[in-house]
Amino acid sequence: MPGVAADARLEEIFGAREVGVLSRKPSDIKEIERSVDVGDTRSPRLLVGLRLDPVAASPTPPAAAPAQPRRGFLRRNLPLAVIFMVLGAITVVGMEYYQLPQSGRVRHDYHAWLKPSGYLGQGAGVAALLMFLFMYLYPMRRRMRHRPWLGALPRWLDVHIACGLAVPVVGAIHAGWRFQGLIGLGFLSMVLVSLSGIVGKYLYAHLPHSRAGYDLNMEEVEQRRAALTAEIARKAGLDPAEVEKETAPASDIDERQGMLATLGTLFTADFVRFRTVLRLRRRWGKQCHLDRPALREITRLVRRQIRLTQQRRMIDATRRIFKFWHVVHRPFSITAFAAVVVHVVVVVTMGVTWFW
Repeated sequence: MPGVAADARLEEIFGAREVGVLSRKPSDIKEIERSVDVGDTRSPRLLVGLRLDPVAASPTPPAAAPAQPRRGFLRRNLPLAVIFMVLGAITVVGMEYYQLPQSGRVRHDYHAWLKPSGYLGQGAGVAALLMFLFMYLYPMRRRMRHRPWLGALPRWLDVHIACGLAVPVVGAIHAGWRFQGLIGLGFLSMVLVSLSGIVGKYLYAHLPHSRAGYDLNMEEVEQRRAALTAEIARKAGLDPAEVEKETAPASDIDERQGMLATLGTLFTADFVRFRTVLRLRRRWGKQCHLDRPALREITRLVRRQIRLTQQRRMIDATRRIFKFWHVVHRPFSITAFAAVVVHVVVVVTMGVTWFW
């Protein structure tokens, strides 16, 4: 049967992921194969231009996506942790030097290394400049969504955030932990950019995205949520209606609430999700007689399902506040970049370098 053969070929490429809503046209399958050959990691439904098979696109929830290994928190943040450990070691070793007034630093043994134009000090300045410039590549990468050979968007975002957090500290070592005049303005702008970036990351995490970093619409969110509900019910031996009831939110969201109220709702939802996952883990672990690996897998699925439910309820309010965050974040970023450019031009023009 052609349909069965098509399903087998699609599952060979993607496993069971989203096969239930794909078109069975041979041309579409060939298009998917070509995209896989060149490394395109987008959703197969996007690769075929959202062409759905009318028979396959039934109200029956699609099968849940197979579990894919995620990098742990420590492994994801190991490079950033190493950077901060190195910066912390430099700061501790040079603490005696950094505590001296400007007149006392000139006679210190570390002056040739730790002064802003010194070997280590100016090396930190160059590193800060390169990291600052790299941060501006991420917005460009987001505009080139259909260039998978450039790397996955989530990895770009991770590096963007790591650079944003590390730049103020690297810049502080370059400045010798002294911030005066234009240097002080640039450093303050960098700190504000980093702090606002933390807020932006928190808001971004509350918007639904695919593993490749693409925004999901309401239909895709609901499909994934229904698939997770069905998968939880199957593995726990429960009725899907019971799973839906246990993971349902307690109250509706007022879309007219302000930004501060929206942030408060997001914080509250995170706390409620944490408590709900713990409660269901204890209850279903006893009720369904699950072993530890099965309980761990169900807990992971429940956490994802509740997160998607919360994202679906708050998607409009979160996107509204995320747009406002962009308006606030951009001026700080431009101010910091302008201060850095002026500083670099002045230093290079005056020749205050050890390599120029």
